Amino acid sequence: MRGSTGQESVALIYQIVGNLNYERVQYVVENKTRKVAKFSSLALARHYINEGAEARVEFLIPLSIREPPVDEKGNLHLQSFTQKIMEELETDGEEDVKIGVSPIPAIGNYRLGGKYYQFEATPQSIAATVFFHMLEDVNLIEDDQKKVKLILDVSTGHNAYIPPLFDAARAITVLDKILGGLKNYKLTQVKYAVAEPVSRDIKKDSYQIFLIDYNVKAFMSFPYNHTELDKAANIPAYIKLEPQEKKRVADLFGDREELKKLLRQALLAFNAVKYNAPLAILNKELIELDPKKATEVMRSLASLFKEILKPTISEGRVKVTEIDFRSLANLFISLTLYIFIARKVTTLNIPIHEKGVDIEKLLVFEDIYRLIDMQVNSLILESEILKIKGERPSDIKRNFFAHAGLSKDTIKEVEENGKKYVKYNQGKVNEIRAWLSQPYTEKTNNRPKTSRKIS
Repeated sequence: MRGSTGQESVALIYQIVGNLNYERVQYVVENKTRKVAKFSSLALARHYINEGAEARVEFLIPLSIREPPVDEKGNLHLQSFTQKIMEELETDGEEDVKIGVSPIPAIGNYRLGGKYYQFEATPQSIAATVFFHMLEDVNLIEDDQKKVKLILDVSTGHNAYIPPLFDAARAITVLDKILGGLKNYKLTQVKYAVAEPVSRDIKKDSYQIFLIDYNVKAFMSFPYNHTELDKAANIPAYIKLEPQEKKRVADLFGDREELKKLLRQALLAFNAVKYNAPLAILNKELIELDPKKATEVMRSLASLFKEILKPTISEGRVKVTEIDFRSLANLFISLTLYIFIARKVTTLNIPIHEKGVDIEKLLVFEDIYRLIDMQVNSLILESEILKIKGERPSDIKRNFFAHAGLSKDTIKEVEENGKKYVKYNQGKVNEIRAWLSQPYTEKTNNRPKTSRKIS
């Protein structure tokens, strides 16, 4: 089951399932919710429903759990696999919980249905498969109001599948934080859940499920420099394939130059924000801002890689193409950074006249700088605007940062033997310490008085 639930808030719970015959026990979630179930994720779903959210459980099922079904041509039939698992699942009467099954690549050798099967995949391919499931389930790249509590239930399943699940969730969380300006965008909560082990020999009245925050840090850093853009736009480089297959993949994706151009615009836009050149972002000859185009490219990439990750079967070998997930995640991070900047600049609605841009209107870029913890850029920008207007900046803290910590009123200069030596005035040290502790505050920001409303 894929796509938006249409609700404002949904608890999206992923559970890796190792078999379908877990013992039915009573689970307790945060000393509140009690639920008898075979799967701990169903107890979690009931907990979040009681908390007022809609709940959805997505079971991540390795292909090795059942004999792989094939169609009349001998191809692996994923739809039949999913349908069979859905029929076998016991959901313990949770009719108001949306249930889905997502097949994931398997690793190892198994005897299934009287035959031996060899499952070939890598942790990175598993992570990529789960990542694209999550990207669609969270509806991340679409600009809507959906809010999601993301829960990773790792109470069951083979250890080989747990790290890829966390890798996928980490990538999704980073993209979410970028779109939210280093804050949550659609993911209001990310946790992982672990239940007490259930022993068939030693019975308990109930089993605790522990919910733990999964904290992921995101930084505003572009993954590539200008010399790496050509390689980043080479889609076949992310995939381990024979040369003839790589050409087919390149043809499937289409124009590589289009992706390279988009990445180049993303790098320019990012550097214009990072290095405080707001006027450059508004110059269409320098930087093209097209968030819709970037969103379309991300959709195309997701569709292409989901197709590439479809398993194949031949003579008992079930194989999933090897993907370089870390590099692929960097590609999506780059496009997401571009989408974030393009959307934010568009919402600033700065008028561009034939004679240029009203210089004071550039101050609204503070809204972007604040979002991404680059408020010092605002101090420098304001200082430069005052100079252009012929006014002398009067805020000494702003001057300090605008002059790389070398403002005249904070340093003492000594020249000796043709060399210049500088040190801070002793009387300024405590003040400088306070500035470094809190570089930017509204109270000390002596901004020129101008309307923040753009018309």
